[in-house]
Amino acid sequence: MSRAEPRNSFCIGWDVGGWNCDRNPSSRDAIAIIDSGLAILGQPWRGTLRECIKTQTSRMP
Repeated sequence: MSRAEPRNSFCIGWDVGGWNCDRNPSSRDAIAIIDSGLAILGQPWRGTLRECIKTQTSRMP
């Protein structure tokens, strides 16, 4: 490995299929993180990002 290469690299993959899909309640967003060896890190997440963001921004001063 050269000095210019990072020691650890990660990729974040997402699918925001449900971002504005109010007409399909089963549609959801998904996020997964993998390392440079293509191993999944943690637990992939599936839910509604818009609702998470709305909840967080409503708490901002």
